[in-house]
Amino acid sequence: MRHAAEEEGVLSFLQTVKQNLPIVGLLSRLTAPEGGQTAGPLSYGEYCRARFESADGSAFGTACTELARGRKLNSRALLFVCWMVAQGAGLVGEDVILAASQRVASRSVDLEFELYRYEEALDAARKRRTRLKAPPALPGREEAALVLEKGLRAVCRLGEEELGGEEAEYLTALLKGW
Repeated sequence: MRHAAEEEGVLSFLQTVKQNLPIVGLLSRLTAPEGGQTAGPLSYGEYCRARFESADGSAFGTACTELARGRKLNSRALLFVCWMVAQGAGLVGEDVILAASQRVASRSVDLEFELYRYEEALDAARKRRTRLKAPPALPGREEAALVLEKGLRAVCRLGEEELGGEEAEYLTALLKGW
């Protein structure tokens, strides 16, 4: 009990320093994945940058690269699905995420256009939630991971087939690291 109170006091002190010393606050905002923005969700570009910076040599980075290479995909498509679930689970329906995943699986689809469509769906969902004054319906990590798995399977054109060997390990690494 006492340890939690001491930790809270330290955090309060650090927050005061951050607010009162502009240089410290600026540095902390600039080193954040949001790129200096104080609030709001990560954009697709910021999410990818944060994932790649933290994925250097990690299981997630290797899995993303190898799964994309083995399935002859652009690794950006895999990251797009991860970003959609990270930003939109509970806001947009699972059907929106899965439909975008299936469209991205086609090599003829422009990823930037799909990004634009998804951001519009997110904005509409946020406005609807604000207008209705509804609390966010955020799913648990397990439910979001199920949507992510379905989306990744759609992008990789796996269907419901059982995976074996390295592909199963890569999919598991992506599901753990998103």
